[in-house]
Amino acid sequence: MTKPGRFGRLAYKTGAAAVGVLLSICLGGTAHAETPSPPPPPAAASVAVHPDINRNVKAALAGHRHRPVCAPATLRHASCNSVKDLDVGGPLASAATVPAGYAPTDLQAAYKLPSATAGTGMTVAVVDAYDDPTAEADLATYRAKYGLPPCSSASGCFTKVDQRGGSAYPGPDTGWGTETSLDLDMVSAACPLCKILLVESDTTAVSDLGAAVDTAVAKGAVAVSNSYGTPSGSLDSSYDPYYNHPGVAVTASAGDNGYGADYPAASSYVTAVGGTSLVRDGSTRGWSESAWSGTGSGCSYASAKPAWQPDTGCTTRTTSDVSAVADPATGMAVYYSSGGWMVVGGTSASAPIIAAVYAMAGTPGSGSYPAQFPYLHPAQLNDVTTGANGICTPSYLCSGTAGYDGPTGLGTPSGVSAFADAATQTAPTPTPAPTPTPTPPPAHAITSPGDTVYADSSGRLYDVPATGAMKSGAARQIGHGFYSIRDMHVTDWNSDGVLDLLVQWSSGRVSVYLGSGGGLGYGPVIATQGWQGITLTVGKWTTSAPYPWLVGTNSAGGLYYWANRRGTTVDTAVRIGTGWNGLKITQLDFDADGRADLLVRTSTGAMLLYRGNGSGGIISEPRKVIGSGWQGYDILSPVPGFASPGSRGLIARYAATGTRYYYPVYTGRWGARVALAGSWKYLVIAD
Repeated sequence: MTKPGRFGRLAYKTGAAAVGVLLSICLGGTAHAETPSPPPPPAAASVAVHPDINRNVKAALAGHRHRPVCAPATLRHASCNSVKDLDVGGPLASAATVPAGYAPTDLQAAYKLPSATAGTGMTVAVVDAYDDPTAEADLATYRAKYGLPPCSSASGCFTKVDQRGGSAYPGPDTGWGTETSLDLDMVSAACPLCKILLVESDTTAVSDLGAAVDTAVAKGAVAVSNSYGTPSGSLDSSYDPYYNHPGVAVTASAGDNGYGADYPAASSYVTAVGGTSLVRDGSTRGWSESAWSGTGSGCSYASAKPAWQPDTGCTTRTTSDVSAVADPATGMAVYYSSGGWMVVGGTSASAPIIAAVYAMAGTPGSGSYPAQFPYLHPAQLNDVTTGANGICTPSYLCSGTAGYDGPTGLGTPSGVSAFADAATQTAPTPTPAPTPTPTPPPAHAITSPGDTVYADSSGRLYDVPATGAMKSGAARQIGHGFYSIRDMHVTDWNSDGVLDLLVQWSSGRVSVYLGSGGGLGYGPVIATQGWQGITLTVGKWTTSAPYPWLVGTNSAGGLYYWANRRGTTVDTAVRIGTGWNGLKITQLDFDADGRADLLVRTSTGAMLLYRGNGSGGIISEPRKVIGSGWQGYDILSPVPGFASPGSRGLIARYAATGTRYYYPVYTGRWGARVALAGSWKYLVIAD
């Protein structure tokens, strides 16, 4: 058991090992429609630096001195859990200089985070003491340096309030200002699409910090990061109501003084986050981790052991639950205007990282305790089996070991699945059931235009190959991190004979993922933002085009095409119609004349035929009604070759039941529909 009454912060030295930084992939190219009510153009690109893959961060920081940035904890008052590198700081030598320490791309790669797609609309709160007057400006500097999207109060992405939710901010404090910068930068690094709420408490009193947590929850945060602590003791239970928020992921740093439990990490209601040393290596993962010697761990003073925590070395609550990088010797680049660019570590880094991971995993159920979620999915974490933060009995409480241990808990993130509420994830029942490891491996990720490609509620992307005669083979996982999707389209975007996937994200970004071998890789970016109000179809809209084009409608009811002339980005939009509000469109050569047509479903369920003229326009003629009763269908997917080689058809999903039907298309007419096996409800299906 840890000893109660332990106060004070100790100085220490940390070791060194080799580490590198993963090069981020920069995708360029945007387009937007010139219309009376167009998608807004993307913001001007920041001049961003991207770390060299061969840079050895660990070696660069070897031998550096470190010091806690906040005053020690005292009775009823907490200290922040940040540790600063004393040998790094100040302005950069030039605009092209890469800051020391890990960058967002490193954290995203090390923990396989879906940072480019997940987190939109989610609010992560960070609770800190005292005011940081330059918080928003410093955050803007950090995000611009690494090419992250802006996050400002003007856009509604960043909000700062006092502990009561107002603007009566407390006085500033340089140490806690460094802490605030670390927290904001780590949330940004892990989840650049998340909103950020900074709640500043009047003092370091646990009661004030706890009141700030209550405010963060009241303002709609799905995750609240607490990067501070005081030794666990007899007062713990009096503060528990501040941290007991079912349905919200409340994280707390385990401490920076080695073996011994801190509060609020010792509370039964939070996710206690320990710390690791993170090193890039030549393993399959590309990274290795060990328990950081400074991280806290151990038995709480008296907090009850949660039912989901299985270890037996503590009769009370054990810290930690999970972990992330915290060692200042493998520290993070942080910007704080009072000190410039610096390297900071401590479990104050790991707590906001985990809070951001929870946000990317989705909103927890209203009565859930998110601290339990990782215990339900331990195999979806990186198990940390080495390192120690002290000497104790039993030894797992202070040493990394296989399975659960005190310093690192169940391990570090490997994607976000371990942090999702399984109870809120409706299990889809596609037929056939997904089998992520096909045998033998396929030649390509998407094998034919008749395949069904879908993303499930956990962000896993699957291909269900068409085998002919209106049958499908076993589903194969071909990607992960596909959250917050508005629509997807299977297409051969660069006409290389290998099928690709065009994804329209809820954030307004439009990306192409190119097929290669057995997987999908990053391809052209059609737009970085501004396409939320566009409904798209993809196809050979002109007979002479060597590549597929986009045809779509905007929120003002305009019909446009975007020409794809190079197999990369698209030209400026050309308007070809007006008055298309409330219509769903699909490209399909219905009359078999070699020119793509538009099948247009109206709000009343009528299906109309708008024949294309083969050169980008629509033939002027009375519109033919080719069907009725289509109002209940939300997915209309052209599937060439699904019934037989050369066949044409449409698969439609009935939204209420999830049933899909195949409609053969002959020359200008429908064949008899066929119900397909399985329920496909709750899935995002490419159309």
